[in-house]
This record gives sequence, structure tokens and C-alpha cells, in this order.
Amino acid sequence: MAAPVWLVDEPIDSETLVPTGWKVHQGFEPASTPWLLADHRIICVGNIENEQDGAAALLALARGAVLLIHVNLNGHSGQRLIEDLCKVAKAHPLREEGSELKEVHVALLDALAKGVTVSAAAVQLHLSRRTANRRLAEIRELLDVGTNAEAVSLWIKQRRDPTRL
Repeated sequence: MAAPVWLVDEPIDSETLVPTGWKVHQGFEPASTPWLLADHRIICVGNIENEQDGAAALLALARGAVLLIHVNLNGHSGQRLIEDLCKVAKAHPLREEGSELKEVHVALLDALAKGVTVSAAAVQLHLSRRTANRRLAEIRELLDVGTNAEAVSLWIKQRRDPTRL
């Protein structure tokens, strides 16, 4: 499975975005490292200003690096690069303000993580079953997962390692 790609809207401040324990490499050509980068926890950080930067980013992704990028290509070139990145790996926009989990989402995930059914969790939280299912749909979208089980699993892992979410 390919490493993830994180897209940001503004030029990158890697100090605040990269989790501790990861090696940050500015640019997309880590020269003095082995060919396969996946086991070395390397994040290539940079701005893509031209097609050569885009090609270098795709190569770093193929080598197994995680990418944290700002695409500064207008028009067709920028869209084509994002499409290429999505073919190789799952590209994620970094979360915008207001897209974090809300209190009701956290409470619902906590209940489900304890093994409570959706119906019982809805009763505990004074929600209708339909509203609980809507909140679960919001959670799945925010966490970019397909099922409730994946959301709960990711939530449990995130509580153990806060850099996951």
C-alpha cells in the first residue's frame, strides 16, 4: 500500500504539522537514504511550483515516503498532478478549521469503543437512533473511513497514539 499524501492550502510549516518521531526532509529528493523509504518514517515536505517538483514528489511517493505538500500549480497542470497522486496513493486534504470531531462525536465513539450498540449509545446520549446514525455518517466522513467499525478502530488507535488522527 502506498504512503499517504497530505495536501495543504498554504505554504507549509512542517514544524507544526509533522508528528514527532518522523524525519522531515525538505523537498522531494532524499538522496542519502536507501531506495525504499517506507520503513524510515520519512516525510517529504515542500511546495510544488512546477512539473519537475511534481515528478520528484511522485518518485518520492513511489519510494515509500509520506508527502506533505502544497500544490502551487494553476489550471490543468495542478489538477493533473493531484489526479496522478490520487492514482498512486490516497490524497488527503489536511483538515480545515471546524472539521474536528465535536463533543457528541467523541461521546458516540467512546460508547461504541466500549462495546455499546448504536441503539444503546443513542439512548445514553439522548439521541434518536436516526440522529445517532447521522452523527456516525459525519464521523466516517471526518475520519475518511467507510464503516462504523473502521471509525471505532481508528478512534481506539488514536487514543493510544494521538498522531494517527
